[in-house]
Amino acid sequence: MDDEERGYWVSVLPGMTPAQRDQLQGILEREKTQLQSIEGGALRAPSVVGAQRKTKRDKLQSVEEEAQQQDAAAAEQLLQ
Repeated sequence: MDDEERGYWVSVLPGMTPAQRDQLQGILEREKTQLQSIEGGALRAPSVVGAQRKTKRDKLQSVEEEAQQQDAAAAEQLLQ
């Protein structure tokens, strides 16, 4: 998460319900755990970690977009 993303979440946090906050906390904890397992828990230079996170985030985003497209296509077929 970069500074811009952190700023966004900090700005919307006061307007979130307790359930939404709990959900966000869970997401952040899972993300942290996944990153630690991917990185093997080893400490790395911040610039290297940042670049790796961006690469992983971009890959995850493209996979998610592809899944959404496939879901939309499947839904369209069901409606026909």
